[in-house]
Amino acid sequence: MPNDTAARKSASRRTAGTTPRARHKGAKSTTEWTRKQTKAKARIGKKPAKAAKKVRRPRKLDLRDPKVRARLKEKNLACIEQRAPAMYALVRNYTPLSKLAVLDDGQPDTLFEGRYFYNKRHDEFVANQLKAFWKNPQRMPLAPLQPEQFDKTAGEFVYNVLKRSTKAGLQFSVGHSSDESYFLYVMGLGLGGHLYELVERTKCKALAILEPNLEFLVHSLEVFDWTRLFDVIDDHEGLLMIFVDNRPMVLSQQIRGWLRGINPMSVDGSTCYTHYNNPVFNAALKKLVEDRNLIVAGLGFFYDETLMIGNTHHNLYSGKERVYMRPEKSRIEAPVFVIGNGPSLDDDLDFIRENQDKAIIVSSGSALRPLVLNGILPDFQMETENIDVYPLIAQVAEDHDISKVRLVTSTTVDIQVPPVFDEVLYYFRGSLSPFPIFCDTDRRCIGNPNPTVVNASLSFAQEAGFRTFYFFGTDMGTTQGPERHHSKYAYQYTKGAIHRPQNYNIPVPGNFGGNCMASDGMYWTRDAAERAIRSYALGRAYYNCSNGSRIEGMLPMPSKLVRLKDLPGGKQPVIDEIVVNFPVYSSKEFDAHWNDNKMQKAFDAWLDNAETLMLDRKNYDDLGYLTEVMAHLSPKMGFEPGTGGPALVFRGTLMMILMAFEYYARRLPKSDVRKFEKIAREEIQVAIDYLRREAKKQFGTLSKDAAKRRKPKKPGKKSAKKPVATAARA
Repeated sequence: MPNDTAARKSASRRTAGTTPRARHKGAKSTTEWTRKQTKAKARIGKKPAKAAKKVRRPRKLDLRDPKVRARLKEKNLACIEQRAPAMYALVRNYTPLSKLAVLDDGQPDTLFEGRYFYNKRHDEFVANQLKAFWKNPQRMPLAPLQPEQFDKTAGEFVYNVLKRSTKAGLQFSVGHSSDESYFLYVMGLGLGGHLYELVERTKCKALAILEPNLEFLVHSLEVFDWTRLFDVIDDHEGLLMIFVDNRPMVLSQQIRGWLRGINPMSVDGSTCYTHYNNPVFNAALKKLVEDRNLIVAGLGFFYDETLMIGNTHHNLYSGKERVYMRPEKSRIEAPVFVIGNGPSLDDDLDFIRENQDKAIIVSSGSALRPLVLNGILPDFQMETENIDVYPLIAQVAEDHDISKVRLVTSTTVDIQVPPVFDEVLYYFRGSLSPFPIFCDTDRRCIGNPNPTVVNASLSFAQEAGFRTFYFFGTDMGTTQGPERHHSKYAYQYTKGAIHRPQNYNIPVPGNFGGNCMASDGMYWTRDAAERAIRSYALGRAYYNCSNGSRIEGMLPMPSKLVRLKDLPGGKQPVIDEIVVNFPVYSSKEFDAHWNDNKMQKAFDAWLDNAETLMLDRKNYDDLGYLTEVMAHLSPKMGFEPGTGGPALVFRGTLMMILMAFEYYARRLPKSDVRKFEKIAREEIQVAIDYLRREAKKQFGTLSKDAAKRRKPKKPGKKSAKKPVATAARA
């Protein structure tokens, strides 16, 4: 990135209320966002609305009066039914085992088996706990952010900002310089007496309450004013989430997803308050802290997005390719084998080979090699990634003819992969930038393709209409030690293979008894599979033949107990029925979604608005500016051509820039904040100008250049390849 002095000077002259000049024809100067919970609106380029008046504290209710409690409960239930229907469904008919107690002095408590939760001192307990907390607030810091953690653009922003800040004599503290925090998550609702002060003092924009005990939720309806809490959150233009679960891993994952989904730029310094001791809270928080860097990992690099858009453009440009369209209704009576590459696959290869004509076989990613080496030709080969796929495919195709396997792959796949196969079936991934650019309906996406290719295979088979599923090698962990992470025939064990080791440190129940050790990734895979099965449970049977993790919704079934019948008419009619779900993506449809000039104007307009939101403000004191920025960075899935695409292209890089800005700006004394803001504004301008130039370079002539490109040749010589049906078992 060049040292753009002019851009820095331009950024330094910005003041509140000004709008950057629309430098590109057709560029929009305004956009609009809406927060569902608060119905608040903000418009780019407009002066900020006046701050809402602080919510006045109501007089304290006399909770000793049952009528007062009944009215409060009725009001709370009406509010919660409208604002938090999931919580309403949990509490409306729940009968607690404990009792709500209101003492003679009006203090609330709960009573269970003769023991008072607050020891009859609710107000004193809450006051003392809050006083101790503010002396040493529990906040979750990220490790110091360094340039090498980010992509090229964000990394150079961090480098230049820190270099100039050091030269200016600015000194950053270890911790945050104020109690304000975008995120507040409270471990334990209790009776809610601690919440108001926490929310008002942190000025949080997002509040999460974790409570494993429904008893407290029910009792709080009579003594805590939930409507007032919603009013305070609305006054902050914020969000409120309530998580009810007693599984530490699930709570940890929920909070991770909540932090990342709402605003990953403010994860650093998020505030955690623990209201009472509970092993569930301790384990969940420990896991959350251990994984805190994962919350901000993989936000998306500008380079990766340009690669995926380029691959999609290349793969679909011909106007002859088949792209998925989810069927409205489908029913396939033939069984399906969903095959992963876990170590237990080796135990079932004989069974799969002997029964390969009695079921449709879906191979997941690297499972292809063990199958082919053992004389099994899959009907479908599932792929999700855009990189690291070709080496695996090429290795198998070098010695074996796999051209008759039908490749089912994301449109973003490496352009070297499709030519290996005679028939390629594409689908869109909804979380990637090509989807909103090249697509106008989510029916072109496989519903649950994440986080691994096994999840994509399962989702593909479910949506195809299969009713009977058998799983092999979908271990989602290991029972044989960390060194046995795949089938012994796997690509991962070959010389020069690309393999990323995982830490198998999470014990989970084994499918056939005992324990299985899962990694974070495998635990996530297992959880996603269970959710997918729950959504497609009715009228379907799932049998887990893998010797790995037990998966809820699947019946453990050793392959030796499986008996299959011959398919009437063979496999081909079933395969044809599935392929029909992939209609041709015509040149007319392609041209309706991509035009070099129109896309460049869309990218320019989006960057103009991002520039306004990030730079057109007097200062950055109010964390609410991040809510406005995040609304712009979040893609708008309106399924209109081009809608949301620019956000997915640039958002990861811009998020990383603002994450770094927030990290260092909140660690400065007030006297130095404005100096730092001036430096950061100038470097943000440089970064945006660079992204604008690179977008034009990468996307400006894609269609113009497409006709000049040649498809790569298939690897190896076809005549030298072994037919898979006669391949000797290695």
